Amino acid sequence: MTTLEPFFRVLDLLGVFVFAISGSIAAARKNMDVYGSVILAVVTALGGGMIRDSLLGRTPAGAFVDPLYLLVALAGAVSVFFLYNLLGKLHYPMRYMDAIGLGVFTVTGMIIALDQDVFWFGAVMLGVISGTGGGMIRDVLCQQVPLVLEREIYAVAGILGALLTLVMLRLGLGASLSAAIGALVISSIRILSVQRDWHLPRAVWQKPGSRKI
Repeated sequence: MTTLEPFFRVLDLLGVFVFAISGSIAAARKNMDVYGSVILAVVTALGGGMIRDSLLGRTPAGAFVDPLYLLVALAGAVSVFFLYNLLGKLHYPMRYMDAIGLGVFTVTGMIIALDQDVFWFGAVMLGVISGTGGGMIRDVLCQQVPLVLEREIYAVAGILGALLTLVMLRLGLGASLSAAIGALVISSIRILSVQRDWHLPRAVWQKPGSRKI
């Protein structure tokens, strides 16, 4: 592990907690029972990291080695039952939780990859996979098109923040500070894109013969 071990662990567990909340909120919106809520929270919170660890050959995955990760994910799921009315007063509460998790997991995932001697491009991609993998599993289980595949600014925010973190690390900025700034930038871009309805361009499909003259 890198020199930011204590800070890294706190940051990683924060990502687990907020992603678990987003998964549990998604379950509530789909009228799932408590079992469905817990399952969706856990796979959202731990899925991205498990995919990353599998690609890196880190077996068993970290979530299977350290029980604290599962406990934090369960705590995030349970907290929604007590805070759902409060969260419901926010606009897009699931997406805000998602934004924080995206920022944290992208940065920590990239640093884990760098620690495994993955070159910079691969590390950035693995960071983005860490940040988006759990959300993709959640959306598929909810029978929705994953946010990362829609035109919203999601993975792009992760890529930009990961590259910024990489530059700061190469410039010799402290690992903890680089990770914190990178996570904050990613989360901020994502939250602003939700608030201001920023989207990436897309091609609009028209059926043959439907074009007006």
